[in-house]
Amino acid sequence: MALPPAPRTLEELISAPRALYQAFEARQGLVKAALHSELFHRMRDTQAKVRWTAIRRLVDECAPRRSERDRRFAAANIRYHLAASTWHYYRFYFRFSPEHTIACAEIAIRQSLEALGRKF
Repeated sequence: MALPPAPRTLEELISAPRALYQAFEARQGLVKAALHSELFHRMRDTQAKVRWTAIRRLVDECAPRRSERDRRFAAANIRYHLAASTWHYYRFYFRFSPEHTIACAEIAIRQSLEALGRKF
């Protein structure tokens, strides 16, 4: 699906919804079809797994003194907002515009990082 690479820095993590959701918008039909087929599991096991590993590393680096539990939960919340299913939910359940969809994910990621003590 030609998705953007996994984030390598906190700045890239915060801007990840824009790049990722714009890719989903550009391939909207394919993304919708993939969410309801056997492709979903293949996507989750490839690109999504790489994204999870990158997010987990960034969260661990930005909050090394926080508990494993706190870092794991924050990373999971961030990862949730960098998923096709979350994009789809914002766009078609809430009927948000692409820009509002991106803004929701960016806010959620910032809030997760700020809860760990990271200031922006």
